[in-house]
Amino acid sequence: MASEGEESQQPQLILADKLFLLKQSDVQDIDKVRFTEDVFNFIKEH
Repeated sequence: MASEGEESQQPQLILADKLFLLKQSDVQDIDKVRFTEDVFNFIKEH
């Protein structure tokens, strides 16, 4: 789900944020799965 203002951010910043969150131990695994899918989809599109 896109948060407010996320659409206006540069895609690279969104990708960097998700990669950062994947490395955090306090992020739930289900969220990491979603972030991983988002990262892979971004890479495939670009």
